[in-house]
Amino acid sequence: KLIWDVLLETVMEDDKISEDERNLLDSIMVNLKEYAQAVEYALVDGIITEEEKEELLDLRKKLISDAESTAFKDEVITEEEVNIIAKLAKVMTELDLRVADA
Repeated sequence: KLIWDVLLETVMEDDKISEDERNLLDSIMVNLKEYAQAVEYALVDGIITEEEKEELLDLRKKLISDAESTAFKDEVITEEEVNIIAKLAKVMTELDLRVADA
């Protein structure tokens, strides 16, 4: 599944998307685009170097950190936002494992 689909399933567990959840998803998607571009660039030569792996790891950490900051903008992180961030972290960790094996 695509990351978007996994996150949307998590958001729709309660059959609604709140404004906070929408803002969180928007923030995540902006950072996912940056991450996807970095992966694409790293794969141009068919080899992901150690330097590129580190860059991807840093981008993953930034993605999750930015998601947490976005969720806490209103000084409250809802259970739904926690679930979205946890699912994001899980999916990104799985991606990192694939990148590490590349």
